[in-house]
Amino acid sequence: MRVNPETKIFLKVKRKKYRIPVNPSEISVSYSTVDKTEQVAGVGEILIPQKPGLMTATWNSFFPSHSGDPYVVGSANPQKIAKAFEKAWKKRQSCRLVITRSNGFDTNLKCRISDFKYTDKGGEPGDLYYEITLKEYRSYGASQMQVVSQTATGPASDLALMQQLASGPAAESGGPGSSNPGETASNNVVYATAEPQRPVDNPVAVVGANVVVNGDYYYSSQGASPHYTASGLQTTITRIVPGADKPYHVGGYGWVGADAIQLV
Repeated sequence: MRVNPETKIFLKVKRKKYRIPVNPSEISVSYSTVDKTEQVAGVGEILIPQKPGLMTATWNSFFPSHSGDPYVVGSANPQKIAKAFEKAWKKRQSCRLVITRSNGFDTNLKCRISDFKYTDKGGEPGDLYYEITLKEYRSYGASQMQVVSQTATGPASDLALMQQLASGPAAESGGPGSSNPGETASNNVVYATAEPQRPVDNPVAVVGANVVVNGDYYYSSQGASPHYTASGLQTTITRIVPGADKPYHVGGYGWVGADAIQLV
């Protein structure tokens, strides 16, 4: 991708935004994939699409020691920018890459610095040549759930329970689960009331049952010539031959024994 003088590149680290003073000759933005492949009897290799992988942006340029040249934008302070990028890499801080282009095709990427290196060259004192790789960063986390026992049912008991949560000892100490007085409860805490245990139906190996297959499957129910080994294969039972060595036919794959299937 050719970069023209109207392209602007910014990297925001925490609350500080840095503009790249010298546009690189090339910027590479790549899109990865984590698609899987499997072997299917009678079809061959198939592709199973997965969610997109992480984007990556990389380029190389230099931080000039003087800002008088026409290709330099902003103030020239190579040591300051290099130290900020190095600190963000060491502390594993999330960043924001923004590339604005004159044709309107912009890039806005939450990322982390996965690789950063710089070089001093003889005859160019003060200038720092560098290479940088930024990888997309996706936020993640889990919500906490606290189950509160409820002995009575009905609107009146629900109201009493809510009042107890609002004014009880837990609230006085900073919220449910708090061990320090005055501590504020997290906004991520979700409260739920306990429900009676429900009966669970045990799955039965019948035609149409959903199964996970781990092990060899064969051309016949007598176990002749295994032709593939499944690992975590999710499919259904299509035929059953009672008393056979490999009594279950799964999907369009083949015959398997009882020890190779797990009912879902």
